[in-house]
Amino acid sequence: MILIFTLFFSCKKTGGEKPDYVERKNVSEGDDIILVKDNDQEMDKAIENAVANLNIFESEFTNHKLKGTDFYLKQNINSEHFWCGEVFVKDNVYYGVLANDPGMEANKELHFGDTVKIEKDKISDWQFTVKDTIYGSYTTRVLRDKMTSSERDDFDKQTGNIYK
Repeated sequence: MILIFTLFFSCKKTGGEKPDYVERKNVSEGDDIILVKDNDQEMDKAIENAVANLNIFESEFTNHKLKGTDFYLKQNINSEHFWCGEVFVKDNVYYGVLANDPGMEANKELHFGDTVKIEKDKISDWQFTVKDTIYGSYTTRVLRDKMTSSERDDFDKQTGNIYK
C-alpha cells in the first residue's frame, strides 16, 4: 500500500532517495501529489508527532494567543492524505475545505473545494501560520527535508514561509 500526500507547491524530483511525484492532468500548477510508501518510518513518526501535538493546533485555533492564521488540518481518507483549509467547528466537530483533488480512484467522489467532515481519529497533520512561520506541518517537513538545498530554497521562496 502507498500513502499519498499533496504538497501545495511544486518541487522537482532530482534523484536520490526521494518520494515519487505523480503528474496529474487538470490540476492547478504546483498541486503535486507525492507517493510515500506506507512503511516510511520518518513519515509515520511525523504523523505520530502531529497527532501527539494536536492540542497546540486546537489551543491556537480556539484562543489565537499567537495570532495564528491559515489553519489547516490534514485528514487520511482511504490512505490518501488531504489538506483541508477554511477550518471551522460545528457541534464540536471539525470541518474543512479540501485543498486538492484526489489522486486515487477510491476518492474520485471528492473534489477540490468540497467541504468535508474531519474525523479526529483520521487527522494526520495540522498547521497554522504566525507571520511567516509555519507551526506544525510535520509531514511537509519530512518531504522538505528530502529535497536538495536548492529545492528547499525554491520551496521556501514559493511558500514565503519559514519552517523551523
